[in-house]
Amino acid sequence: MSKQIKIKPLKGYSAFSKIYKIAHKKRSNRLFIAFTFSEEVTNTLFLGVSSPKKQTKKAVGRNRAKRLLRESIRQLNNEDNNLLSNFNKIILVWQEPVLSPSLLRLNDVKNEVKNLLNRALIKKDEIHIN
Repeated sequence: MSKQIKIKPLKGYSAFSKIYKIAHKKRSNRLFIAFTFSEEVTNTLFLGVSSPKKQTKKAVGRNRAKRLLRESIRQLNNEDNNLLSNFNKIILVWQEPVLSPSLLRLNDVKNEVKNLLNRALIKKDEIHIN
């Protein structure tokens, strides 16, 4: 089994804006992801999470969405190191309004994240083929 990837936080407006300019982007109804690929397999991933105030007015809902996004990445890292080893930096933005924080479940968020990361890896394969 390969060594686990160390997840470091991505903080600050300038760090987010630099990545948004150069990153590849994928979107679903509930989640937006901006990511950069690493040239070689690395053991460090920089992760930024966000939940816009326009979508979810209450801080409780925004914080729960961000907490579940971080936990889903941690669990995916424990389950499948190869999934995250291709990425250098990832920004996850929860786009769906959180009307009741208790209704937002980890399995739902984790499946959404996993689907978008798999779609991102397909994009990486398309880039390398061309």
